[in-house]
Amino acid sequence: MDRLISQETLEILSGYAWPGNVRQLENVIERLVITTDSIIHPRDLPDLIHQHTKERLPDPPFSSLDEALREVERQMVVRSYQKCGSSRKVAADLNVSQTRASRLIRKYCGHRADSE
Repeated sequence: MDRLISQETLEILSGYAWPGNVRQLENVIERLVITTDSIIHPRDLPDLIHQHTKERLPDPPFSSLDEALREVERQMVVRSYQKCGSSRKVAADLNVSQTRASRLIRKYCGHRADSE
């Protein structure tokens, strides 16, 4: 009954908190060995483990906190500008001054915003 565990499955198992400690891990592995054929894939894992991994934040693809913050800022500004369409409304939506909203729109959207 030799089984292999895919790399993705191993990463999911490693990232799970295992509130039941070693016994819970042993039970899951035993169940997987019984219910799978040769390679254990993420789809073979119990739903509880998948629910936990969906709640976790993914490993950041950024090299620094500053880079991550800039990306979040960019996404928020672009999304707000697409939704609101004017620097005044973006300022209200993001709770910043209209001057700052205009500057951010220019920076991330590449054009001047109507103040409306």
